[in-house]
Amino acid sequence: MKVLVLCVIAALSAAAQTVPGRYILELESAPPAGKTERSARIRAEQELVKGALALREVTVRATVDTVANAIIVEGADPAQLAGLPGVRRIHEVRYLTVKLDRVLPLMKLPEAWEKAGGRDRAGAGIKIGIIDTGIDYWHLGFQDSSMKAPDGFPKFSPETNRSYTNGKVIVARSYDGGSAEDKVGHGTGVAMAAAGVYHLGARGFMAGAAPGAWLGSYRANDGPSERFTTDNILRAMDDAVKDGMDVINLSLGAPGISSTADSILSLAIQKAVQSGVVMVTAAGNEGPDVATISDAGSTDEAISVGASENDRIPTSPALIIEGASITPFIAAPASNSEGHAPIQGTLLDITQFDRSGLGCGTFPPNSLRGKVALIQRGECFFSEKFANAQAAGAVAAVVYNNSNNPTRVIMDVGSETLAGLMISRADGNTVKDRLAAQPDTTFVLFFSLSLPEDPNQVADFSSRGPTVDLTVKPDVLAIGGNVITATNGTTPGDPDTSGYIVADGTSLSSPLVAGAAAVVKGARPGLTVAQYRSLVINSARTFPEGSNAIDVQQTGAGILNLSAALTTNAVATPVSVSFGELRGQSSLSKDLTVGNVGRGDTFTMEVVSNDSLKPELSSPSVSLGQGATATVKVSWPHASPPAGAYQGYIQIKSADGSVSQVPYWLAVRSTTPKAISLASLPVRGTPGSQVDVLFRVVDGASLSLLEPQPDVTVVGGGGTVTLVRLLGSQYPGLYVGRLRLGLEAGINTFKVTAGGLERQFNIRGGN
Repeated sequence: MKVLVLCVIAALSAAAQTVPGRYILELESAPPAGKTERSARIRAEQELVKGALALREVTVRATVDTVANAIIVEGADPAQLAGLPGVRRIHEVRYLTVKLDRVLPLMKLPEAWEKAGGRDRAGAGIKIGIIDTGIDYWHLGFQDSSMKAPDGFPKFSPETNRSYTNGKVIVARSYDGGSAEDKVGHGTGVAMAAAGVYHLGARGFMAGAAPGAWLGSYRANDGPSERFTTDNILRAMDDAVKDGMDVINLSLGAPGISSTADSILSLAIQKAVQSGVVMVTAAGNEGPDVATISDAGSTDEAISVGASENDRIPTSPALIIEGASITPFIAAPASNSEGHAPIQGTLLDITQFDRSGLGCGTFPPNSLRGKVALIQRGECFFSEKFANAQAAGAVAAVVYNNSNNPTRVIMDVGSETLAGLMISRADGNTVKDRLAAQPDTTFVLFFSLSLPEDPNQVADFSSRGPTVDLTVKPDVLAIGGNVITATNGTTPGDPDTSGYIVADGTSLSSPLVAGAAAVVKGARPGLTVAQYRSLVINSARTFPEGSNAIDVQQTGAGILNLSAALTTNAVATPVSVSFGELRGQSSLSKDLTVGNVGRGDTFTMEVVSNDSLKPELSSPSVSLGQGATATVKVSWPHASPPAGAYQGYIQIKSADGSVSQVPYWLAVRSTTPKAISLASLPVRGTPGSQVDVLFRVVDGASLSLLEPQPDVTVVGGGGTVTLVRLLGSQYPGLYVGRLRLGLEAGINTFKVTAGGLERQFNIRGGN
């Protein structure tokens, strides 16, 4: 049946930040699977629609014919597009955002390099496409005189981008009329993590996951910003597939608020995989809220990557009580404070002036003069806390975390000049107790120490599953916290202008896995995309290792183990088994296909879980010759189990002792709300303007609840609440709160309540 739908309704448009007048017209016929040439049928369809658009005086911006059959138009309104022949769906163009040293041994990369023929050969012959803000090819991380572009390369568009290529960076394309130069630094850092060459940089020797791989640079952002439009992403993916990229990395995304079946980006990812490309995507940086996986990261066929912590903070400062023989309070620097001279002084707990302790409002004049402000994390930007403290006379700030997670992050304070540190919540409480007993205690803030960190934890910012379609995501973890990587070195506000930076995000964990996929594909040629995907995902190590609290919607199969991916022979389809929600069925059953990509072997299988109720397998073992497969039934035989999530791993063990593990997950609904999860929160808006916040009320199994009915109220800032309602069946369990900001510039504070739960959030009015 022919369907013509504007895929983002008005309430969603504001939250998703659509591009006015720009649309993607998805046409009826899908591109031929596995082919990169333009078919006559698609060409004819596009010409027919372009003729109709010309009659309606609609401008065609570009066409896509490989990862999608689509025409991109601009300067149009819905009335002009209604009733077009041959158009299946109309998608509004949305904005997407972006979301290595000690990292390497933690994920077994040096061991893998030896298995792949040596570090410089790891990934050799494989091309990795980086769709991002560009790659600064002149950086030391992309200089290797022994590397030569393969036949048919370099490729570039427009012609002036030829100068942005070399023997390592073999493609340079851009999509906004500008050059391929990286004016942001994000793409350069992503490319370094994926395939930077081994070199001595300002912070020691470092390399990416696949030093021997080629890189393709597809700059798809808007000018010098970190914003991307979905039409430019489609065009970049289309080019990357045509250019013959073996692996494509997407360290960007938007909130995953609808089924992947409704997302043209997900459909394009599926088509790229069908064309033989391994697609790797960032899970998102919206954690620790559940059900926050990005739209691209939700796609089944992609390898969705979450983030774990590093084993130390590379330039970690510390807070020390002067003269006391105690362990320093490990800290992370503010983005403006790396290398700052030590600061000595007394701390003042701002709860004396601000009962919330958050520092999101102004303080009495001179109330912090000569003091170091002690502030709690949460509710407003770090830059706002620092600005407010400095205006009151503070000489520095110490921020303590607002959750029990011990993670400390590098606070982005923008252009603020006040120096500062972040410490954990536990350490913050210890400091508060010390101040209550001895207010005159002198502390020293050190900004240049390198102190250990616990790597056995999921990064606080890493997005969690389940997806809207109730599948297990992320698929795998890689280190994304406190990573040293490359930058363009010229971005305003960068703490390090030497070409290197310490950064956080699934934007960095994703390219590490993309590089790992390139190493596996180079070392084990001739396999299918599904087999490469399974080798990378299912060879992962359980994370946290030895934990009694398995949570596959945080960790997927575990943390990347590239060394194991090069020798493991068991592959699985699917890479995770999701039963979804148990809705009164007496039993559920899923097929798990086990394959062998090595010599003949007998694989034994067992279910590993800390739950008392587990699924059952139709067979405890399968004997498979090389290339053979067998299907095992994974059944849930337990009728009416208690509410909650049931999860664990199906472990597949080879005779040589190697282990692959397939996560499984099942949810049983509760009527009791457990959390309010923010799916999309605008950070700022014009005073007096209307903004939308999208959220879900979830139970203990992370399932969306429709009851109790949530409410949104104003806490401060002079704003108002216009409406609170469900968005509709296309966005399961998703509520929109339509808000109007106060007329005065400043922080607007709102609160969502549902049952006994409440969640406050801030939106700044003005810049």
